[in-house]
Amino acid sequence: NVMEWVMDCWHDSYVRAPVDGTAWFNPGCENHVIRGGAWSSAKEEFSSSNRSTAKSNFTDARVGFRIALTLKNK
Repeated sequence: NVMEWVMDCWHDSYVRAPVDGTAWFNPGCENHVIRGGAWSSAKEEFSSSNRSTAKSNFTDARVGFRIALTLKNK
């Protein structure tokens, strides 16, 4: 399992954060949010509420992303 790289830009607090589930993205932001924990993380870091920040060009074997697809009803 890996920590999740998300589209949200890093903010120190949730003041003025979107409440509709959309990403909190600012054009030109350099720091993004990484959520959760990876295979090497402490158990306290496994929650999706665990946040850290990294530059847009950061790479690490413990960080990845998840692909999601909304299915249409028949």
